[in-house]
Amino acid sequence: MAPNGSNNNFFFAIGRFVLFLLLCFFVCGISYQFVLAVHAGADVNILLLPGAVFFTFCYYLLIRNLNDGYKKIQTFFFRNPIVSYACPFLLVVAAAICLVLVKLFGLSIDRSVFVLTGGFILAAHLIYVSGETRGDSFPEFSGYLLNFTLFYLVNLVLLGVYFNFLFHFNVIKALLDGLRLSVENLRHIIL
Repeated sequence: MAPNGSNNNFFFAIGRFVLFLLLCFFVCGISYQFVLAVHAGADVNILLLPGAVFFTFCYYLLIRNLNDGYKKIQTFFFRNPIVSYACPFLLVVAAAICLVLVKLFGLSIDRSVFVLTGGFILAAHLIYVSGETRGDSFPEFSGYLLNFTLFYLVNLVLLGVYFNFLFHFNVIKALLDGLRLSVENLRHIIL
């Protein structure tokens, strides 16, 4: 018979897994509204952002895993792992470069390139977070799924702030529209 602490750990893992499943509805709705808001705000092809993310995943999967280099960059600038997972340093650098080029030098930046860069960085960062936080047992795996989902949402908000440097992008509106859509979808499934 298993010790009582083991049972508590298992029930806690089940709770995290159920919470992850509920958050999936919100992540899908928010991501969908986010892509629509980027399309409307940047006036770029609607498949540009998801395409950049997909291309990056394919590159990592089929050609080369860049996690070792990315991990060195993240850990050099962020000593705390939680901050390292929550804040993509390359996105901060790209936003700073954009800010300097646009505000200081008055140069214009192609919005398509800007969106592609943000998509590449977001996907690379999420691959890094996934590799660093993955667990082997069910309790570790349920924690991984929940934590990854939360880090994804934080990184999506940071990507929205990044987009705001070049074009009008209302992160709060995209989040609220995504939440509304998610609640509607959840209501249709339950009722």
